[in-house]
This record gives sequence, structure tokens and C-alpha cells, in this order.
Amino acid sequence: GDEDLGTWIIPLDTEDRPYSFEKRAEEVPAPEFDSKASVRISMKENGKDRLKNPVKQLNVFFPGIASSGSRPRAFHFEVCVETMQEDSPAVVLTKKVFSRGAHLGELADNETKSHCTFAISELPAGIPIRFAVYPMNCFNRKGRPIYSSVMTL
Repeated sequence: GDEDLGTWIIPLDTEDRPYSFEKRAEEVPAPEFDSKASVRISMKENGKDRLKNPVKQLNVFFPGIASSGSRPRAFHFEVCVETMQEDSPAVVLTKKVFSRGAHLGELADNETKSHCTFAISELPAGIPIRFAVYPMNCFNRKGRPIYSSVMTL
């Protein structure tokens, strides 16, 4: 798009490397969802796998996160399937997905929802599960998750 990227000043020939990966990974905070963010689940009876075979799927939808003030952008998300049988949840499956706007200007993160697709055959049947979605910055630092409601397949 036609986003204004502002003014960039890059120091050259200095011992201080403020833009080095290591320094940025230490300093950039984790992205966080808005307090009103939610997870939405949708079943798809006629989905297709990578080989175009028909498969029943479950889609997990969640908002993108553009930077705002000191809050950084989420470039990707970790989506965890948690079983809810005991006192504490147990992660049984994890997938990482890029934000739908990750390759675009970050204003696209305000306009689109991201999602993660699971084949029903990947998910535990007959026991309560929920989905936890963690926002992550480009240095793999995780923010606090948002959760789906608990369901049994």
C-alpha cells in the first residue's frame, strides 16, 4: 500500500549495533491481543487437504495485531490444542501460522482475521478441548493467549 514508513536513521561505523537481531530480540516486547479479542471456531464439512482430498476441518479464527504505540505487531501466532480433562490444561498439538497480513503493510493486520486450520482427524475425540492462540513477534517472543470456549468433538 501507500503507508508512510516515517524517517529511518541507521548509524554506520559505530560499535553500538542498535538494530542487531540479538539486541532487538531482547528489547522488543511481546505483542498482546486487545482486551476484547476473541477466538471463533468454524467447522468445514467439505475442506481439502494438501493433496486436494476431501476432509472435514475445523478453522480457528482470531484477530491480527498491528503495532500501536509501544505495542509491537504480531507477525505470527502459535495455536495450541489443549485437553481439559485434569485440573490444568495439557497441550496435545501446536501449529504456527503467519498473520494474514504478515507480507503486507501492517495496516492489513487491522483489517483481516488470521486463522489456523485443523483436520478433524488431528484432534482428540470424545474429550474436552480448547484452543489457545498466542501472538508472537518476529523474534519469537510470545504474548498472553486468548482462548476458545471448551468443546468436545
